[in-house]
Amino acid sequence: MVDPLIVIGLVIVLIELVKELALRLALDARLTKQVVIPLSVLALSIALNALNAFLFAGPVVGQPPDGAVREAVLQGIQYGAMASGIYSLGKAAMGRS
Repeated sequence: MVDPLIVIGLVIVLIELVKELALRLALDARLTKQVVIPLSVLALSIALNALNAFLFAGPVVGQPPDGAVREAVLQGIQYGAMASGIYSLGKAAMGRS
């Protein structure tokens, strides 16, 4: 499977694209910051990690065939939280929070 740091990095990059799209669509800044971005982080991290497991994980002993993907969805939630924390930490370090 692809390393979790790559999944987290991709989520951060894709969220920047979501922000740019929200600006171009002239969405409310408050709505974007409080709803669109958090839901996008969660959805992207789950989707990327599930795709990662589906493409690269072999069968897991003692689990049904879709067990790897189910486990990846749960890990995707954790990775989304990690991506949010890393992004917020970086913004705070640059004085842009």
